Amino acid sequence: MKKQFILAIFILALIGNTLTLFANNENPIFSTDININEIQNQDLAIPLPQMEETKGDNVETYYNAFFGWDANSPFTKHQRPAIIASNTNDLIEIQNTRWGYTSKDETRWETVYINPKLLDKVYYGAKDCETGHTLFIFVFKPGGFVNSKGKDGIALTIGAEGWYREFPGYSPTDGMKDRYPLIFKATSLKDYADYTIYKEDNNLFLHTMNLTKEQEFQVLEKVIERISKSNTSKEMYHTFTNSCTTIPIKIYNSILPKKQQIKINLLGGIINPNATIPKYALKKYIKNGLVNPTPIKITAENVDKFNAANLRN
Repeated sequence: MKKQFILAIFILALIGNTLTLFANNENPIFSTDININEIQNQDLAIPLPQMEETKGDNVETYYNAFFGWDANSPFTKHQRPAIIASNTNDLIEIQNTRWGYTSKDETRWETVYINPKLLDKVYYGAKDCETGHTLFIFVFKPGGFVNSKGKDGIALTIGAEGWYREFPGYSPTDGMKDRYPLIFKATSLKDYADYTIYKEDNNLFLHTMNLTKEQEFQVLEKVIERISKSNTSKEMYHTFTNSCTTIPIKIYNSILPKKQQIKINLLGGIINPNATIPKYALKKYIKNGLVNPTPIKITAENVDKFNAANLRN
């Protein structure tokens, strides 16, 4: 059933991609000259249609993932765009990094500091949700990733996401309609694992990668550059052309030999499923030797005992 769902979404993408690729210029979000720093705390009402249903004497509106949209719902409290506040060779300051939740389920957001010279290891992160998800996981030596209070976060996760609304959340089909600004979400691994298991009821998988130390530093450098670009650009997320999977693939392609790269498009400009569907991308990277096949699994059975420090070399 999951495979059929993914293929159905992919077919819809092929049909709708041509119509949405150049829609940014007409999107109401970008009707003025703004950037991600300016819009992160604004409620951007997008006047898109809702579905209507007659129940007795009443006409009710409701959300439909394929045809409707709730433009009045606030942006989710679980996401904020990571902001690169400063960047030097010895210290990178990242604002809006999620660092867990309070006892009242309020989101904790921190300013964090990473020292690129203390990067220890890069993991390929994946989730087993319905459509999958791809993310970067950077593990640092002690003191290489700390919050404003000096607490060591050990491992930093960064992933490209569509900035969705509190209700109904993310929909892959809405992701093909220019409804989500593109953001990069940064979290501690502890936060991300807890959120994945307890709030999403999913599992998290960390794969070791066959990268040289130089390539690991290049990945971190290019991810930071990509976040900085998104901070000042007018980008929209797209499920199959500007997503959690296509963006990492483009970054990996820039540092990998040709035999390990994944083509973004096939002949005739057709979208390559291996470059857009998270599970297919992971299988391709395992096949070409970039990613090791046996993951470290974080599940409901071990999340409370999981020690991120064990990910260090």
